[in-house]
Amino acid sequence: MMQSRLVLLKPLALVRVGVVGAAVALSACSTSRPFYEKDLLAAYAREVEPVARDLAAPRAAQEDGPAPAAPTAGGEPSIGEDSTLEECVTYALLHNPEAQAAYYRWQAEIERIDQATALPDPMLMIGRGLRRAEARYAVGVSQMVPAWGKRELRGREASKMADAGRKRFEAAALAVRYNVASAYYELQYVAHAVSLTIENLKLLRSLEEVAAVQYQVAAGSQADLVRLQIESAELEDRLAQLADLRVSLAARFNAALNRPHDAPVPFGRPIDPMSVGVGADGLLALLREANPELHGMDDEIEAARIGTELARRERLPDVTFSLEYEDMREPMDDLSDPLMLGVSVNLPIWREKNEAQLGESIARRLAVSAERRARYNMLSAELGEAHFEHRDANRRLALYRDSLIPKADQSLASLLGLYQAGRGGFLDVLDAERMLLEFQLAQRRAAADSAIALARLDAIIGRPVPAEPESALPSPESEPEMNP
Repeated sequence: MMQSRLVLLKPLALVRVGVVGAAVALSACSTSRPFYEKDLLAAYAREVEPVARDLAAPRAAQEDGPAPAAPTAGGEPSIGEDSTLEECVTYALLHNPEAQAAYYRWQAEIERIDQATALPDPMLMIGRGLRRAEARYAVGVSQMVPAWGKRELRGREASKMADAGRKRFEAAALAVRYNVASAYYELQYVAHAVSLTIENLKLLRSLEEVAAVQYQVAAGSQADLVRLQIESAELEDRLAQLADLRVSLAARFNAALNRPHDAPVPFGRPIDPMSVGVGADGLLALLREANPELHGMDDEIEAARIGTELARRERLPDVTFSLEYEDMREPMDDLSDPLMLGVSVNLPIWREKNEAQLGESIARRLAVSAERRARYNMLSAELGEAHFEHRDANRRLALYRDSLIPKADQSLASLLGLYQAGRGGFLDVLDAERMLLEFQLAQRRAAADSAIALARLDAIIGRPVPAEPESALPSPESEPEMNP
């Protein structure tokens, strides 16, 4: 009996050494893969850098090659009141949790490729006879090999799902850019509205001084003075509303950048409106060509088609090879303890199971195809809506900039001169001042709407829409002062 146990030690030692050696080899290979959290975080920063460059200044990247990285401090942009949209988008892509979640899901799909193509783990078997008088020991190892083509199909299916994950990450990055851009332009509109309101408040207070002097010398009425005070109070209330709106928009902006709600935000930057140079049909063609969400669903449809082919191949049996060693108390003839080589196959005879697998894969492919058609229809509708909003904003912008504001400005200047000379009515001056302010605010609103709609078009299509600059608007610092 002792001799049998000593004989058994040799194969067991070999198995143990082999298992330990395989574990060490696999461990050595894994060091080059980002299995640890810090490695994945570093990989995200590397992967998102070119995406951030392309999305930070999309039209510059389209026309002049890749856009340069935004100025950084400590490896990333420092966001403050003077930060550009490009810097804000770069910062957001580095920190936004939605973009990070999409990236890590994509990485998870990539890791499934090797799992799908790998062989199943080998099986180690150790046995001992139950009858004491004939106690025998056996050790064996077996390896199942899937039927021809199964591993390749599983790898192709996983690879297509990884491609779809990449497209979902790109779509998430586009959504982040739109969220940042829309909040950014809203903040700049508020800054411009504050600047214009303050200038008009200064004008009203100057008029109030004139009305007070005229009232004292009996050249004006008390009603004019009270009316000016009411108008000033309304503008002060508007300034308070704009201040509250700035707080709300800053919280929305910082949420997109994953920053504290009260962190400093860009304020007072100029808005440079642009005009899309592509018609509705051209935009739809760009949508079909470039939208990452639709391309990702195409990858999912292809993965489902491969899954259907794999389900059909599951009807083929898998082969298992085994090698077994057994110690014998009484070796047969002149042979030593035997080694046995075996081959076994599974029998996929349950027809209902195989048909259910095939039906599941076909139904999944049809479901993704229907979802893809529905999503295309929705994106087409959103594209048309965004295109209309952009054209309508540019139309309003041109109307106020080129026609209404110059005329209102001339009217106010003329009425102010008449009023100061004692030949004009006070209410006419007040109405002209109010009209000019509303036109100026409407112009700023149209510029912001145009920029937001263009950012939405970029996000829907998946790449920069061909556009040309409109006439630049003056910055708040260069607003002309309206002195009476």
